[in-house]
Amino acid sequence: MAKPDPKAARQEKMDQEAKRLAESLKRRSPNRRPSSQEVGSVFQASIVASREAEQNRLKSEIQTLESTSADSEVVTYYKEQLEKLEKNAILTLNPNDVSVTSFANRDTEFLLTSSFHELMESLYEHGQGIPITVRKKDGKFELIAGRRRLEACRFLEIDVQAICVEATDKKLLEFQEIENLSRQDITIFERSNSYFKMIDEGYVKNATELGRLFNKSRSEISQILKLQVIPEVVRKKVLTIRKPVTFVINGEDKEVLDISYAPFRQSYNFALALENLNAESLSRIVNAVNNDSIEIFGTDSFSKRMSKCIEIATGDKPVQKTTNKTIKSDGSVAARIVQNSNGLSIKINKGYTTDELREKIEAFLRKEFSEE
Repeated sequence: MAKPDPKAARQEKMDQEAKRLAESLKRRSPNRRPSSQEVGSVFQASIVASREAEQNRLKSEIQTLESTSADSEVVTYYKEQLEKLEKNAILTLNPNDVSVTSFANRDTEFLLTSSFHELMESLYEHGQGIPITVRKKDGKFELIAGRRRLEACRFLEIDVQAICVEATDKKLLEFQEIENLSRQDITIFERSNSYFKMIDEGYVKNATELGRLFNKSRSEISQILKLQVIPEVVRKKVLTIRKPVTFVINGEDKEVLDISYAPFRQSYNFALALENLNAESLSRIVNAVNNDSIEIFGTDSFSKRMSKCIEIATGDKPVQKTTNKTIKSDGSVAARIVQNSNGLSIKINKGYTTDELREKIEAFLRKEFSEE
């Protein structure tokens, strides 16, 4: 029997949550008054339609002129006018017709965050204010900037507004970095992955060239790249804390993730410490993380987590395994069961009582722990 892929399972869960929200939003009353933004969207749509009509007219003229061997200067003029229209036009695209570039620097975990759900609500209520940016590659549209807007439109099953620009791979990277400067939610780890990929795949030679491309010092680029020393599983589990929180969407309580990341300076110093370890010491850390070591995950302090990792790497401490289970009531997490070397503990979330969950807890414990 094939071993289940945890990454695929997580992606499926994120897609299901986003689809549930999209369906919930689309079930709202259709009789609400349109907002000023929506009126603006209708006006914008009329402009798009006019541009498309003019593009079709120019294409028809060019085809006719070429078939009649008309003056080449006239044909060239019409082609230039068509090219200008196509460059400046706001396109209306099916989100499924836009592919995500291989340079994408976002972890798809953003699909489970409250900020993404808020974006979906905003798009549903007010329409899309800012177009995404795409380019034409091999006859298809490829995303340059606007991943969250693209995914929100995809889940809501609505068209996405886009601006198509000419961009080489290097220009695409510039466009992405410009957008990243205005984004608060991109993590330093996502940026490090993106920079590493640019160098690894040969789009830039080194940190110096990368710094010139993005107007950053070589030192700043090198420090961000240094985070690549930290194994991916450590970055995603030790230096990232995910807490489920209740978020009200369309009048309903939904469980989403509140995600926090270790500060850059702490992460950089941690990377410097790991760089001095040999392969065996690093494998001890990875093994402890994969086994959910209580020594590491027994605290929400990033600095303490990092210190424990170094202790495990340089010492000879046994790794204690932690098992986390959840109990749900009406689709929401009502309690958590934690089992480690210190025993078993049950934490009941706010809004629930021991009495109302007693039967579920007892049944759960019998099922999970009666037979080892």
